[in-house]
Amino acid sequence: GSPPDLSQPLMGCSFHERCPFALEKCTSQVPALRVLDHTGRKVACWLHDTPAEVPVALRRRVDEVRIREVASRETGEEAL
Repeated sequence: GSPPDLSQPLMGCSFHERCPFALEKCTSQVPALRVLDHTGRKVACWLHDTPAEVPVALRRRVDEVRIREVASRETGEEAL
């Protein structure tokens, strides 16, 4: 995707225009930054904050991407 136009005020999540998983509220609301897991990593994403609002098909796609990322770290191969 393309980076946002910085000459215009940003609304919503900074990544909503280039995120393949963006929800409608991503265009107008910024999710809070929170600790993701025991590693201390942080995330600011509606997909992590309100999983009940995320359509089932999208949750499956997100899970598939996460599984590939974990597998790529374990094998040393780049995730697709």
